[in-house]
Amino acid sequence: MPILGVGGTSSARDSGSTGRTASAGSTGSTGSAGNEIADVVQMLHLIAATGVIEVLPRSLVASLPAGVLCVPVLDAPPSHIVLAWNEQDRRPSVASFVAAALKAVR
Repeated sequence: MPILGVGGTSSARDSGSTGRTASAGSTGSTGSAGNEIADVVQMLHLIAATGVIEVLPRSLVASLPAGVLCVPVLDAPPSHIVLAWNEQDRRPSVASFVAAALKAVR
C-alpha cells in the first residue's frame, strides 16, 4: 500500500510517525481544510497543495500531480477491495464491470 505526500523519502513504515496531519482518508468525507473531498483527483490536489499525507491503495495512484510523491508503506497490512451492486441493476455497463472484476481476481 503506498503512502502519498510531499517530501524526499523512498519508503515508509506504518509504525513510524510523520508528524504531519493526515487528510480525511476517503472521498465524501471532510478534508483537513473542512471541505468535502468529492473524488480521488481532489484528494491528490489537496495533497499537492497542502502537504498532507494520505494512505491509498496502489490502484489509485497511477497518475500523480506534480509535487506529489508516492512511496510504499513497507509494513502496511494488506487491503481488501469489495465490489457490491444492486442485483436488480441490469445495465450492460454494470454487468461488464462486474465480469471484468471477477475475471481480474481469478
